Amino acid sequence: MRAFGMRVAQAASAVWLAVALLAPPAAADTITVGLDDLAMRAGDAIWIGHSSVIGADIAAGGGISVDRDSSLAGLYANKNVWVGRDVTVAGRVLANTTANADRGLNLTGDWTGSSVWFGREADATGNVIARTGQISIDRDGRIAGNVLGNHNIYLAQNTAVAGDVSPGVGRSLLRGSGVTIAGSTAPAPAAGDTFALPDVGPAPDRGVLGSSSIWKGNNTTTALEAGAYRDLGFGRHVALGLSAGTYTMKNFWMDREGRVTVDTTAGDVILNVHKNFSTGHSVVFDKVGDGDFVINVFGSEMWLEHDAVLNAQVRVWNGDFGAGHDSMLTGSIWAGDDISIDHGANVSLGARAVPEPGSLALIALGGVLMRQRRKWRPLPS
Repeated sequence: MRAFGMRVAQAASAVWLAVALLAPPAAADTITVGLDDLAMRAGDAIWIGHSSVIGADIAAGGGISVDRDSSLAGLYANKNVWVGRDVTVAGRVLANTTANADRGLNLTGDWTGSSVWFGREADATGNVIARTGQISIDRDGRIAGNVLGNHNIYLAQNTAVAGDVSPGVGRSLLRGSGVTIAGSTAPAPAAGDTFALPDVGPAPDRGVLGSSSIWKGNNTTTALEAGAYRDLGFGRHVALGLSAGTYTMKNFWMDREGRVTVDTTAGDVILNVHKNFSTGHSVVFDKVGDGDFVINVFGSEMWLEHDAVLNAQVRVWNGDFGAGHDSMLTGSIWAGDDISIDHGANVSLGARAVPEPGSLALIALGGVLMRQRRKWRPLPS
């Protein structure tokens, strides 16, 4: 009878394990983010250079890559997220594929990916969640929340977790010496949210081009009236004035160290650029008044050389946006393809004419100004 009872218990245990292994993970949500809460939204990838400050959430239809010593809000990616060493994230990280961080991560919020890897000395306030792959946290990590996955979990030496550590059912928890876990270590299905990129809707009417082009040489001053133009080009040290209305043009170019005064006191200023928009270094767009400054680029690229200052709603409908090092950008940036922000940049979410209540609090606190490269770097897939 005793042997029979043991066989029954073993059989019941095997059935429970088989059912548990077949059980799907707990229910999860598909998360999107309101467009008015985003400092940047890219149809494909976003790359952020080192020592940059991004003061509001960013979202990418591809991957997000952040270089070292940067400070950010939330990161949302349809593909992978990678952050370099000593990066601070004051918000949530949600990636539909891998979500990895080099050493010294400082995180406030949950971190979710298909799999997760943290370098040593990670300090995370929220939960760490992997939907399908492994979780690996290198030595001396400090996790204030839970570590939850549907696969194996590895905690290297001297890592401390204040919450639960739950590998997937039938999977393993592996730990190095000196690891402490305050909560449960029982295996359990983990719910991991996914991300959906918010839709920006159709592009606006680009307008009809005019027949006249304007070129102003170095050290000139020009005030333009709203209207339809061909090409607009300006030399070095130019002062340009724009007033309320819509400006339609094929291309916009300004050489270095220019200043554009955008007067919105009588209404919005809208630039519709059929092809490309670019500036040399140290060009300042000085917006005055309570109206919006909107730049619609319908071509392949908008590029601001280093040390640019811009307060605008930027919309590159079919191409890329890029800004050189030490640029200061306020407003919001949407690009149909990639966004590349070079090192030492400061990007903050500017209030729109009728802002969402939550958007006003998402303002960057400052940045570290350093030097590195000029333009495009390979972007994450």
